[in-house]
Amino acid sequence: MFKDNSVFDAYVSISPTLAPEMASRVPMRLNTFDKQIFYQLIVEGEQTDDTPQIMALDSGIKALNKETLHYYFDKYDKADHISVATYGIGKAFDNVFGMFKPISPKEYKTQILTSDEPVYQYLENKYQGIVDLFGFSKPVELNDIMAIYAAVRKKEDFESLKSLSELCKREYPDTMMGFYFEGEYYEQMGEPKKALKTFEKAFQMDEIDFLTKEMALEKMDALKADFGF
Repeated sequence: MFKDNSVFDAYVSISPTLAPEMASRVPMRLNTFDKQIFYQLIVEGEQTDDTPQIMALDSGIKALNKETLHYYFDKYDKADHISVATYGIGKAFDNVFGMFKPISPKEYKTQILTSDEPVYQYLENKYQGIVDLFGFSKPVELNDIMAIYAAVRKKEDFESLKSLSELCKREYPDTMMGFYFEGEYYEQMGEPKKALKTFEKAFQMDEIDFLTKEMALEKMDALKADFGF
């Protein structure tokens, strides 16, 4: 980690015995990184001679205010110096690779709905983070699209709906999803003619997940009835 170019992007420190001054040097080093970096500190419950230094390290890292640093601290009260590794490694890997997992109900409630940013920004940040950290693009999962769509409707963030529709056209080009979302966007923006034409395009494409041709047809009939098209 102290090399000019850090070999790794994620570090897991399990019940460490720290060299002198490392409790302060590690936070200082972590603060210099501009790239995404993960650091997980795992300790057992029993007190040892190393405990004060470890807790000083924890405090030093927690004091950092750095968006690119992802820090996790876990203490397992029932573990000893030997067994603590079996308690902590699985969770550490889960923290590092968590962005690969679909958006969970907890993530939806605690991170997306509570954020002040546009809803679509969350999805964009998640998949750009995968590119930045792991060096490749991951196809956007249908589960994640539906979570963002639900949040768009919940928060009435219809500008994000337009961005989401463009993403769906790229990721699921043969399905009605992109045009259906775009039709809803025009509907909310007070542009019924554009909405009608867009729902007509959605009707001609393949159904996907909960979106059906019948839903597109209902949208079209409602617009015709309301505006006399």
